[in-house]
Amino acid sequence: RENIFAKNWMYIGRLDRLKKLGDYLSITLAGYPIFIYRSPSTNELVAFHNVCSHRAGPIVPINSNNYGAALYGNQSLLKCQYHAWFYDSRDGALKATPNFSYKFKSDEKKCLSLKKINIEICAEQFIFVNLIEMKEKLSINTLFSDLLNDMLAFPLNEYRHFESQCHLINCNWKTYAENYQEGYHIQSIHPLLNKTIQSK
Repeated sequence: RENIFAKNWMYIGRLDRLKKLGDYLSITLAGYPIFIYRSPSTNELVAFHNVCSHRAGPIVPINSNNYGAALYGNQSLLKCQYHAWFYDSRDGALKATPNFSYKFKSDEKKCLSLKKINIEICAEQFIFVNLIEMKEKLSINTLFSDLLNDMLAFPLNEYRHFESQCHLINCNWKTYAENYQEGYHIQSIHPLLNKTIQSK
């Protein structure tokens, strides 16, 4: 989880589903609850771990019905749903701790900011995140520049999200992913698909 998923870029959603100020996408990715948010202060997308620094309550709702499925919504403030701590929508800095008797010093408040996540937009539409904030992290647009140039030949801004599906499968993720790397099983498992493709 930490060595593979957390250190690499992962696709999370489309830009056209986060148009309005306060729009968010909440998802559990590789076991980490995270969210993307269109900051009402800047109109920019920001990404954070969906965990309050106080008692780990969520900042935006989590999809409890379908682990791993994205939940979209809108809220005007970044406020913990447990104790109502407020965070700055630009950088995740702690802004207010209602009804909390202790007054934090400025260096203490810095340590209590929301944990940021790297975010990049590819091909003007696709949102990717990297769970570990690293300044030296290679940009996904640099990593896949040739592929992205090819993608921009298509009218991607005309495409619209139609449907999402999330399936929990009781297997090792590597086995599941490997299934899509080979076509050897298509003749025996997918006869209709086999009729439509050239297998040689």
